[in-house]
Amino acid sequence: MFSGEIENIRPTADEIGKAVRIDDALGRYIEYAKTSFPRGMTLEGLRIIVDCAHGAAYKSTPCVLRELGAEVIVYGNQPDGKNINKDCGSMHPSLMCQKIWEHRADLGIAHDGDADRVLLCDEKGTLIDGDDIMAIAALDMLAQGTLAKRTVVSTVMSNAGLEAAIAAAGGSVVRTAVGDKQVIDEMLREGYNFGGEQSGHIIFRDYNSTGDGWSRRCKSCGSCGQRACRCPSSRGAGPGFRNWSPTSSSVRSARSSNWTNWATCWPRRRPSSKPRVAACFSAIPARKPKPAADRRP
Repeated sequence: MFSGEIENIRPTADEIGKAVRIDDALGRYIEYAKTSFPRGMTLEGLRIIVDCAHGAAYKSTPCVLRELGAEVIVYGNQPDGKNINKDCGSMHPSLMCQKIWEHRADLGIAHDGDADRVLLCDEKGTLIDGDDIMAIAALDMLAQGTLAKRTVVSTVMSNAGLEAAIAAAGGSVVRTAVGDKQVIDEMLREGYNFGGEQSGHIIFRDYNSTGDGWSRRCKSCGSCGQRACRCPSSRGAGPGFRNWSPTSSSVRSARSSNWTNWATCWPRRRPSSKPRVAACFSAIPARKPKPAADRRP
């Protein structure tokens, strides 16, 4: 640097890239988002609560909903650089559910700060999580014949009720380890076009290669619109869909280092669940009971 040799290697003039400001970026995105909404449908007559979590979607989501004809009541749309996700948004969906009752709204939408997740709420104040949204959209895609390989990609955290509902409609569910990256990797590897997580990360690969809260919201609104323009709760999302009560427990292992990839033990498809789960438990080394003198009182 001090010898002056840097002048011979540093790029100059035309070799340097340029930063370009797109003044109508928001307008372009709004138009793009609306393309994922079914043609000929509107949201006219619907009152929708939107909680933007003081984040990235505080302008775009209300604007798109209004252009589609809905009456929109917005919360979490005053970002100051410090209040993102603070007691609002999909991290705290109770606010959305409460406002549904206060305003007698038909639907609630809650984003997280960066707007790659979305949770919903029906007109009764019932929270609709990622599993519910996947069921609504997947059953609709199965009916239309647009679900690639008739398969949904979810993670090991998804409720077993989702798997049962999709199977009853003639589809199947493939599970991955937790993380939207794991979901999209499986989709790209096997050619699937729909998947997501219980947390609200949902990917419609025909429209986007990553999670996009608003694009999936348009798709969900379209699916719900075909069911009397109401977003049903998990108990009524489709024939046979019902959340199964989950149970979680901790299992001790004397040699925890042997568990290098526990996710592979989870059943990727329902028929093989019992042998795979049994294999997981058989792999746990037996623990010898402590002598009575060593036990804690």
